[in-house]
Amino acid sequence: EMTCTCPAGQVTGTLVTVGRTMPRTGEYEKGQAFQFDGAVCDACELRAQCSRAGPGKGRTVSLHPQERLLQEARALQASPDFQQYQRMRQASEHRLARMVQLGVRKARYFGRSKTLFQALMAATVANLTLIARKTGEMGHEGGARADLGLLLSHLAGLFKGMIDHVFVQICPKADIFRFMAISRPGFRPSF
Repeated sequence: EMTCTCPAGQVTGTLVTVGRTMPRTGEYEKGQAFQFDGAVCDACELRAQCSRAGPGKGRTVSLHPQERLLQEARALQASPDFQQYQRMRQASEHRLARMVQLGVRKARYFGRSKTLFQALMAATVANLTLIARKTGEMGHEGGARADLGLLLSHLAGLFKGMIDHVFVQICPKADIFRFMAISRPGFRPSF
């Protein structure tokens, strides 16, 4: 059973129906509120600060339609388990913010494959930046240009390693030209 305590310390469990709300389901629901006894509120010295109700009427405190869920969320937030969750969320939100800084909020290209390529390139730059900062390779003299040069050299090394792996490990020497062959015409074949 739920109760409500006023600033003067009075407790009530009286629920009354007030107004109506429309949640996301689109159907109206009747609202609920705790109501304090009018005689108790009339005798209270905090009445002027607490309520604007007329004489003989007590204060009402509206309940949120999802009050139980809110109470559970507040209890979880006060628990020690929430601290670990908050640290994980903070780290992931920082990564997402970095991706937005690198331009993934708006796609530069049409099509899923090109948009995926843009997201992967931004993630690669974000990860290389993170690694370079952790290893102490970024932030030295030369400013942003030196940092950009360092990132591009790491990126070039990464692509060289990927290409070497594809051509040496996956494709035998005879199949290299077949692997590189264009399977469909370019963007403007009649140009």
